[in-house]
Amino acid sequence: MNYAILDATVQNLFKIPLSHVQALKRLGIQSIRDLCCYAPKTYISKLLYTKQIPIKSIPENQIVLLNGKISDISNRSNKLIIKFTYEPAKHVFLMFFKKIHPAIYKQLYINANYTVEGKISMHNSKTYMIHPEFVFSPIDLCLIEPVYPLTYGLNNKTLWKYIKQALDIAQDTITNTRQEKNTCEIKLQMYLKFLNKLHIPKNVLDVQKHLRDCLATLAIEELTAHKLLIAEHTQKKKSQTFTAAHHIHEAMLKNLNFELTCSQTEALDEIQKDQANEQQMVRLLQADVGSGKTIVALMSMVNVTQCNYQAALMAPTELLANQHYQYCLKALNGLDITVCLLTGSLTKSEQNEALQKIKNGASIVIGTHSIFQSNVSFKNLKYVVIDEQHRFGVYQRLSLIEKSNTVDILLMSATPIPRSLAATLLGNVSITNMKTILNRKPVNTYVMSSDKEEQVLNCVQKTISKGEKVFWVCPLISDPDEELSKNTNNKKGDVQTRFKILQQILGTKVAMLHGDTPTKEKQAIMSQFLKSDTDVIVSTTIIEVGIDIKNASLIIVESANQFGLAQLHQLRGRVGRSSLESHCILMYNKKNISSNGLKRLALLKSTHDCFILAKQDLEIRGSGDILGIKQSGKQDFYFADKIPIDSVIYETVSQNTINAQKDTTIANFYKKIVSKKFSTKAGIIA
Repeated sequence: MNYAILDATVQNLFKIPLSHVQALKRLGIQSIRDLCCYAPKTYISKLLYTKQIPIKSIPENQIVLLNGKISDISNRSNKLIIKFTYEPAKHVFLMFFKKIHPAIYKQLYINANYTVEGKISMHNSKTYMIHPEFVFSPIDLCLIEPVYPLTYGLNNKTLWKYIKQALDIAQDTITNTRQEKNTCEIKLQMYLKFLNKLHIPKNVLDVQKHLRDCLATLAIEELTAHKLLIAEHTQKKKSQTFTAAHHIHEAMLKNLNFELTCSQTEALDEIQKDQANEQQMVRLLQADVGSGKTIVALMSMVNVTQCNYQAALMAPTELLANQHYQYCLKALNGLDITVCLLTGSLTKSEQNEALQKIKNGASIVIGTHSIFQSNVSFKNLKYVVIDEQHRFGVYQRLSLIEKSNTVDILLMSATPIPRSLAATLLGNVSITNMKTILNRKPVNTYVMSSDKEEQVLNCVQKTISKGEKVFWVCPLISDPDEELSKNTNNKKGDVQTRFKILQQILGTKVAMLHGDTPTKEKQAIMSQFLKSDTDVIVSTTIIEVGIDIKNASLIIVESANQFGLAQLHQLRGRVGRSSLESHCILMYNKKNISSNGLKRLALLKSTHDCFILAKQDLEIRGSGDILGIKQSGKQDFYFADKIPIDSVIYETVSQNTINAQKDTTIANFYKKIVSKKFSTKAGIIA
């Protein structure tokens, strides 16, 4: 079989307008495989009515199919009216207020029979269908239609047509293979069978159950492929083991004027046992905000550098990467360990200098996704630490791991996940849970409606009068509908609007920060915030991870119900990082919050335990965010983020993985078909 066809671009295999190519790209669809695997979000069930059913019995405002004939076509200046006879002396008026396509109009003849699709409406004893669609071919007559997530410039029926064309191409490719089929080809046929069931359901009574079942089956195959890929590139023997560099650790703690907690010591011991083992380490360090993960990771990185190998730390944002870099410089001051920073905002000459240092063997490399790009060449990388690992996609993690053949891997997260889910997503991962928080007072948490904004503003002024700092977080950078938001009941909570409001009240000591802010400007804003030049930062969730401002004692989260529990807990962790009494205000709009939304905010108010909150977040939001898809913005999965991943799925994926590891033809199916999406992006399989 020519597998390359599945990854061919859509426009190379069938004619498609450029505007549709661009729309598909906005949906993350570029290849035939992407089209085949683009999952619907629901289905519409349609009923077919013939003249045996009285027209008065047909329900209004529900999509139906009618068989009948055209009695008259009336072309008027601003509309087209077609008199459609459904039953003797009973007519449905088909109304078109915009021109219909000439190719369709040419096929319409008086006294000819047709099937039309649309919604019935009654007005002045007459029956109408507004902008119905004609079904010319029996092939197009579907009583169940999938409904897809869309973008501007592309409607549902057109997208569905492209998906069916892609499925035909995939099916033709299989049909042209040899008669005797091996296990790989049989599994491929079954896989395509389920894709057809997903996109072209037939004779289905419970459409939502059908959707769940199809997605679950396809997700199992996808997760099995993912687990095999992770296993292939992490379950290796190391060429080098590492021992604890106790003398360096003592010097680091002295530089920081710090002592490890029992929880930190236990975590470091577990990591160091893995480093001393001949088997490659894959360990997930889960700890609450402020538990001191960074020093534990840095001490384990130093162990590697003492054997003249390199260690890399990847952070999700440049702000956090810079913070880690400054922390490392302080901890390693005077210890003759080279630390190198590589981020996208460095000048060309700075980047070239950093790349040369890395190539020459800089001991510790800190950066964002920049450090896994193809132009970064490590001399002898043996240890990778990925901070806030769920913020990165699968292929991003694997790209960094592939920089060396057998690196030890430490994943860090303040968003805990259950062991069973971790095993499915991360392979045979070991887990360390670090639960002690470093000398921090609980943050007082309040849930307030937006009509109490005056009180919140008073809190802001009171806080800055004491010389303390304030974060104000909004879900949006700008308001996508300014006219709508002029009505205070429809405030959406955007950074630019809130910045203007606070600037009018507080003057120049307010700064604005979001993802579109240039990096140099971000760094300048944070520097001013650390000093006394800025009192309030209005931002998006860019400050969610790792930002450490000791005298920040108040954070307000606007439209808090739009965030997940784990994310809100991370945001709350931006304050209370010293002995100051700290507060978190979660604001919501009464007009757009559900009872469940209020319960979630109340839960956050009631506990500071990230493990409890993460468990609740998983139950409420499903596993999609935890997969590192929605939060990272990287669509690594077609199906696995669309359903809850329960124990049945865990067990099936585990058994499938065992079977595939025993049978190369089964493994070949996952490698060549399902996992190609991961492997090509990771640069793993040619």
